[in-house]
Amino acid sequence: MLGTREQAGDLARRVQHQLRFKLSLPSRFERARFMPIETQRHLERAVRYLLRQEEHHGIDLDPRHDGSSAPDIVGLRVLGTEIPQRMATALPRMRREEILDSMRLESVPPDFERLADLAAAACALPDLSGNQPRVVAARTAAIQAAPELSPGEVAALLGITRRCVERARKRPRNAALVRAICLQLTLRPREHGDELDDVLARGVHTPRDATGLGGSVFDPSTPVASSRAFGRISAWRDP
Repeated sequence: MLGTREQAGDLARRVQHQLRFKLSLPSRFERARFMPIETQRHLERAVRYLLRQEEHHGIDLDPRHDGSSAPDIVGLRVLGTEIPQRMATALPRMRREEILDSMRLESVPPDFERLADLAAAACALPDLSGNQPRVVAARTAAIQAAPELSPGEVAALLGITRRCVERARKRPRNAALVRAICLQLTLRPREHGDELDDVLARGVHTPRDATGLGGSVFDPSTPVASSRAFGRISAWRDP
């Protein structure tokens, strides 16, 4: 969480209340601990810490990080938010490769068998059913992201007709979305096994909450590009 001390405290309170209610916990959480971020290096360390939270706590249930804004930062998801620009402004020295490494993603040959599922993930959709504008855009970009495949192969993978594939290939490209789907196809969580394959097969890609980097809030009155500007920014980290 990046923001003012008040914003961090409000987020911590809301998250704790929701978790307690959803999990029916008999007692309260330990009081949240806050640490002022005053230097650029400290902010970089805090972001790396956030990216490795599930690994750190041994609850790797979101191997593609769909529940955080990490996919938005590296171009794996396109939601039209300002998150990538904010990240670049606040952390200009943090390289994309470093973030991918923190996410424990590795390059693999295109996984076209999961084209529909991964195209949905690139738009934070549960699947590609229906004709809503976002679904149509994702389906079109999925077709354009697989030029190596024949119209019949793509049609079978997406559950549509060959004619739909041929029409979509002639439409203007949404470059960012096509690129996001290509990245989804060629990046896979490391150390995967049967258990991870089961998680990936569930195909749920709608962001669960805004408690990860997706909830990043920057104080507009603070020039975050300067390493001296972090005196008013707080990081919320659990014990």
